[in-house]
Amino acid sequence: MTMSNISLQDRKIGDHAIVMGASIAGLLSARVLSDYFKNVTVIERDKLNDRPENRKGQPQAGHGHGILPSAMAILNRYFPGLGDAVNESGGVMADLGSSFIWYVLGGYRKPFESGLLLTLASRGNLEWQIRRRLLEIPNVSLLDEHRVVGLMTSEGKTGVSGVRAVNLRSNDTETEVRGELVVDALGRESGAPRWLEAMGYDAPQLNSVEVDFGCASRIYERQKGDLGGASMLVINPGPMPNLRCGLIFPIEGDRWVVTLAGWNGDHPQADDAGFLGYARSLPAPDLYDTIVDREPLTQIGVFKVPAVRRFRYDKLDSLPEGFLAVGDAVCSFNPTFGQGMASAVMQADVINTAIGQHRNIKGIGKDFFARTAKIIDVPWKLSTSGDFQFPGTRGKKPFGTDLLNAYFDRVQKATHRDVVVHEAFLKVMNLSAPPISLFKPGIVRRSLLGRKN
Repeated sequence: MTMSNISLQDRKIGDHAIVMGASIAGLLSARVLSDYFKNVTVIERDKLNDRPENRKGQPQAGHGHGILPSAMAILNRYFPGLGDAVNESGGVMADLGSSFIWYVLGGYRKPFESGLLLTLASRGNLEWQIRRRLLEIPNVSLLDEHRVVGLMTSEGKTGVSGVRAVNLRSNDTETEVRGELVVDALGRESGAPRWLEAMGYDAPQLNSVEVDFGCASRIYERQKGDLGGASMLVINPGPMPNLRCGLIFPIEGDRWVVTLAGWNGDHPQADDAGFLGYARSLPAPDLYDTIVDREPLTQIGVFKVPAVRRFRYDKLDSLPEGFLAVGDAVCSFNPTFGQGMASAVMQADVINTAIGQHRNIKGIGKDFFARTAKIIDVPWKLSTSGDFQFPGTRGKKPFGTDLLNAYFDRVQKATHRDVVVHEAFLKVMNLSAPPISLFKPGIVRRSLLGRKN
């Protein structure tokens, strides 16, 4: 009997699953688990109102966000019509090839119709559109204003049997929430590695790269004719010694989110004059020219990433039964590369694959983390290779990184004139093609020999 012939009720493998964290990774994880458990509870530290708004625990809440087409296809599968709803609420669907002004290494990428539509909106709106659909599912509930402080263990400490959480609405009283499966979607602040050690398990190996990255964002009115009608602007850093980049993202309400960012401590200032001065120093003038005479609508929000981190749960010899982790709780990327949300969505989708094959919780962790490690490998290698272009980045640099970066520079420059190379690059960026595809003979010839389309 195939899974499609099994009723949802017959597919239930447990009474209660718990998701720690109401991030996009957590919300999608809860949606997947709602098909397999009688009840699913999402526990979130922040207060969650039924409206689109930023919250304290959202990563880079006030900065630009986009969901890659590969990830939106997955989200639309679990939440039909989600992309249309984001668009109708004022978000923007923009073609990655034709709707962007994208400056990199001394020139602009040559535009073309790619058919790859990036979904652009505020983080608050994206999460709310997903969350309200999730909470319409009868067996899903939300426990907000509760901070998870530890895992509960089964008899013999062979597995996880729930979580301990502090009620932030009631004098920090502690409560126990029991469940057969716990998913960690707590992001960068997750305490799971030390909680596992307290249970007698090894903490996962940590791979860390010190980037000393910082960004600053503020919102401006979006006016007709801005950017010559383009949907978005990206100005990459470089050539060295320029460590600075800038982005303009559209969000609902006919507004722009303008983000400035820099590596290795070269961060934008959080005052009016400093923000404009930093914008003027970018390698291309488009961003500064757009905002120089524009009155900002908000104050400047700052976000810093001292290091990017990856916890290697896939390399652990043993794991407690009933524990999974997704998103930034496993791997946090430099946000400028734009692949963090897509990776998290793909990881959550693997929960469905793993449970569908095992039909129970036992042994699911090993399989799940092995599968998600392969998903994480690509954006981790791409983003950290990019980080290692900057001289102040510190960490274990994989062999061949400098040679790889030198070739990628040639690929990037080829996108100025060659839409074939541009298309190949976008497919890798979208996580719909592996990086090795950029080493196909035709792409290599076009990148190294300067062949035009």
